[in-house]
Amino acid sequence: VDTVGFGDSDEGRPFAQEVIGGLRRIMSPWAVLLSDDVARDCSVVIGGFICKRLLDAVSRRKVSASGALRIEQDAGDLAALLESFGGLKARAKAVRLLQAARLLSSDNLEDAAEEWAVSCSRLTLEEEAALL
Repeated sequence: VDTVGFGDSDEGRPFAQEVIGGLRRIMSPWAVLLSDDVARDCSVVIGGFICKRLLDAVSRRKVSASGALRIEQDAGDLAALLESFGGLKARAKAVRLLQAARLLSSDNLEDAAEEWAVSCSRLTLEEEAALL
């Protein structure tokens, strides 16, 4: 059963790989034509969506050790893709993705989740300050 949305689905393909594959197909021919603003907006939307899925997984605690490793690998791929869009927000989202994925294998999930939430707030303030 795919409890998180990132693990193996009934169709046998991990959710994140489908997202990555689709994004590469859609974005790569047009990447050189995108303005920085458009690329940044895309990365923020995608990053927010993936982070929400990871947070849902953490809050439900329905991830096996092998599932957590798979999610971390998928999140690493997604983070690299987001970072390739460039911009401060994209890099911050990439960092958050990896932090969230690593939470899933943490021994003390509640403390780690709280720490991650605080670091997200801090990053958001830094992003906003940098964009002013």
